[in-house]
Amino acid sequence: MKKGLFLIFALTLVSVMRLWGQEAKTSQRDQPSRYIVGKEEQMLLPVNVLGLVRRPGQYLVPFRTDLISVIAYAGGFRENAKINEIKIVRSAVSNNSIARVIKVDLKRYFEHGDKTQIPQVMPDDTIIVAGTARQTLNAIMGFIRDVLVVAQLIFIIDRTTRD
Repeated sequence: MKKGLFLIFALTLVSVMRLWGQEAKTSQRDQPSRYIVGKEEQMLLPVNVLGLVRRPGQYLVPFRTDLISVIAYAGGFRENAKINEIKIVRSAVSNNSIARVIKVDLKRYFEHGDKTQIPQVMPDDTIIVAGTARQTLNAIMGFIRDVLVVAQLIFIIDRTTRD
């Protein structure tokens, strides 16, 4: 009786271990591809563009698209964009890894034309175009102006209701 129970326990344990091993192998394989097949069987990949571009958002761009082309898809830079420090946040390959940040100096590219400095985008890259210090100061000043206008309206309403 004990031998029978032990045999059943051992077979169950082996089966569970085998299934667990298969699940670990297939979980990486079963993840959906981040490439999408578009018109004319062209491979497209999703890329996010944020910050000071004319049309921020997510774009499906052709495979082997470079950073300059993605910025062009987004309508180009807005005024006061900091083009000497574009950041590309590259998604981690595995779930346990940390995303990598790549800094690109497009100002240098525009001055020298060295195309080797322009990286190709990968699926799920996030491109961040920050603003210059002047743009940040303008945003802060605009916020302060809006707060002061609201405060002035509250003051005027308060004065007129007292009289």
